[in-house]
Amino acid sequence: MGRPETPVDQTVPQRAALAEWLRRRRDERGLTYAQMAVACTVSAATLKRAASGQQVPPLSVVSDYVFATSADPSDHDDLDQAMERAERLWAQARYACQRVRYTTAGHYRIPDPRLIDDRADLSRALRDLHAASGAPSPHQMHILAGEYGILPTSTARRILEGRTLPGSVDQLTGFLRACGLTDPYTDACIWWISAFERALHTEPPALAAHPRLERLYGRHLSMAELEKVA
Repeated sequence: MGRPETPVDQTVPQRAALAEWLRRRRDERGLTYAQMAVACTVSAATLKRAASGQQVPPLSVVSDYVFATSADPSDHDDLDQAMERAERLWAQARYACQRVRYTTAGHYRIPDPRLIDDRADLSRALRDLHAASGAPSPHQMHILAGEYGILPTSTARRILEGRTLPGSVDQLTGFLRACGLTDPYTDACIWWISAFERALHTEPPALAAHPRLERLYGRHLSMAELEKVA
């Protein structure tokens, strides 16, 4: 097996969790990185870096690592479960690293949902929350939201573009979970849910103030457009 690996870098716990999980898979199979490289499309050095905990490797490399350490790659159910686990750990690690970078820069602050009055406020606040939490991609948000299908990638993208709002309280809590607010019973989450219900029962002031614009476009304006004309 060669020399022992250096300890996993623990600077970012979520990144370390991914690296430790990858290392456990290799240890359980008793493989060297050279042996693993034969079974996949990347080099032994790339596989070793992926499990160092010093950086978040590309998802494609993580997938190669999982495939190379599968006891039976032809067992699709087992491989699918491992890939699903790997994808979740990878998304959490990347999100955590992005969040450190964004919040350390000091350019974003978490919005106060108690100040939300209408749909435009809510849309803007959700996008600010997303930025303050590290700006995970729509696909990352889909993974981090938890329950399968609660926040589809396409819906997350439309929310982040200001084109729509969460369609239900469950979808809102999925969005919050993807932004790091994982406990729905905290005051912060309860304030967001109250703001969501308050906003949905309030006619958008910008739309009410510009009925000609609505007739001109022949449709409801998106949240981003409402902000431009407000």
